[in-house]
Amino acid sequence: MLNNNQGHFGASLSAARHALVRYRAAGDQRGIVRALSQVAQQLENTGQSGEALVTAGEAIEAARLLDDPALLAAVLGRCANALVSDHIETARSHYCEASQLLEGLGRDAECSRILYWWADAEYREGNFPRAAALIEAALPKAQPDVKISAILTATAIYWALDDRARAEPSTRTALDLARGAGDSIYTTWALSWGAMLGLESDPDDATRLFGYAERQRKNFEWTSDAFERSTWGNAQSALRDKLGADRYDTLLAEGAAWNQDTAFSVASGF
Repeated sequence: MLNNNQGHFGASLSAARHALVRYRAAGDQRGIVRALSQVAQQLENTGQSGEALVTAGEAIEAARLLDDPALLAAVLGRCANALVSDHIETARSHYCEASQLLEGLGRDAECSRILYWWADAEYREGNFPRAAALIEAALPKAQPDVKISAILTATAIYWALDDRARAEPSTRTALDLARGAGDSIYTTWALSWGAMLGLESDPDDATRLFGYAERQRKNFEWTSDAFERSTWGNAQSALRDKLGADRYDTLLAEGAAWNQDTAFSVASGF
C-alpha cells in the first residue's frame, strides 16, 4: 500500500505477489483473498487488465466461500478498483454490492471509502453528476486517512461540472487539509487546483502557482488524468493569452522557484 500510494505500482505488484506466496504457504485463506485483490489492483495499475480481471474473479470467488461479509465487501471494493478502466459495468456492480454489505453491517467508515472509490471511478469515466452524488454521500463519514483524497476528488469533480459554487469552497478546504497533512503529492494536487482560484483576481500569481505545481508534478513523475490535464492546460493557455507569452514564461519560472510555504500563502490569498 505504501508503494501504491506513491504511484510505484510495479513495486506494489511485486510485494502483493510475495504476500500471496507467503499466505498460501501458511494456509491463511483470509490473507490469500486480500492478497489476490491487491494483486488484481496492481495488475490493472501496470496495464495488465486481462490478468487483473481473472485475478479479481479468483479473489471474489474465494472470498464468498469464507462467509465473512466485511471481508467480502473489502475484496469487492479492491477488485472493483482493478476493473475500472476496461470493465466499468462489472466494477459498478462490485462497488454497489460492497457498499450495500457495509451499510447493512453499520460500518459507515468503510462504506464511505467504497463510495469514494466509486466516485473516483465515475469521475474518470466522465460521469461527473453521478460522481458528485457518490462523493457527497462518502464525505460525511470519511475518516482522516481518506478525507483529504476524497475532498480533492470532490474538487476535481466540481471543476469538471463547472460548478464554481461548490468547486471554490472545496478547493479551499482541500488546501487547508493538504497543508496540514504534509504529504507532497496531496499538497501538489491541492495547489494545482488552488491556482484556478486566482485566474481572474490575480493572473500573475495564478501563473506562478501553476509554475510551482508543474515543477512538483515533474519531480514526482506524476501523470495527471485527462480532465486535469485539459482543465489546467486550458487555464494556462488563457493566462498566456492574457499576459503575453514572454511575461507568462517569466512568471511560470518564478513560481517554479517558490518553496511550499510561499505557494500555500499565495493560494490562501485568492
